[in-house]
Amino acid sequence: MIVCLILLVQIAISFAKIIITSIQPAIAVIGRLPGTAAFGDVEQYPMAVNIPGVLIVSLKSSWLCFANANLVEERYLLSTITLGF
Repeated sequence: MIVCLILLVQIAISFAKIIITSIQPAIAVIGRLPGTAAFGDVEQYPMAVNIPGVLIVSLKSSWLCFANANLVEERYLLSTITLGF
């Protein structure tokens, strides 16, 4: 009986982590890869170059709704301040 209870608690914690992660998407700053027409995340590709005066961002989640819109806006504004836009 105790084992079943512990298992149910662990499952509930796992689902809670999944839900929290899904409603807090990360924002990627995108830059142009030198010598190509491709663009990529500047954290993943350090050689990616930002276009002067243009900030390109991408959500690392396909799920945008009212629950995470404010968080996305705050992260976007923080990116603009950090990069000097």
